[in-house]
Amino acid sequence: MWVAFFSFKTIHGGIMAVSITVPTIEPTEVVAGDTWTWKKSLDTFPADEWTLVYHLVKDDHRIEITASAEGTDHLVEEVPTDTAEHTAGVYKYQARVTKNAESYIVETGTIEVRPNFAAQTMGYDDRSNAKKIVDAIDAVLVNKASQDQQSISIGGRALSRFSWSELVEARKEFHRIYIAEERKAGRLSKAVGVSL
Repeated sequence: MWVAFFSFKTIHGGIMAVSITVPTIEPTEVVAGDTWTWKKSLDTFPADEWTLVYHLVKDDHRIEITASAEGTDHLVEEVPTDTAEHTAGVYKYQARVTKNAESYIVETGTIEVRPNFAAQTMGYDDRSNAKKIVDAIDAVLVNKASQDQQSISIGGRALSRFSWSELVEARKEFHRIYIAEERKAGRLSKAVGVSL
């Protein structure tokens, strides 16, 4: 997650001016509906000669952000009206520079797009996909699953079509994924094991 640094100063007439320190690395987390901005310096690929484009992808969404030149630096700025259109989730990205027929990937990573709570019309389910699947399998196993939970698809098959043993095996796998996500996010210690 990146943090913009604000400094305030009073100018003529008592008007407050705000200046923002733009981060010089890609953020790991952004909010849909906020301004996204960062600066990328690439000595080998200066912005006055090369175009930098970020390609972000996840299973059901794609984002393309083209940086503008600020001297030799590449400045990324996405306005709130554009970022509000992006769905929450973890995106893999590639940053690619191009000039004429040349093209190179200069950076890869992940960025999590978080939801904008001000834009929510009702509650927000912040469980990961793995956690939602584990919860759905648990509900199916105890015969308390909603229609939505029963219709969750794994490998093209709805949970309602899985045998008991297939459900147990799928639960083990998705629980392992969920535990790994929680550890990576720092919400679980390494001492927590995977169990059914």
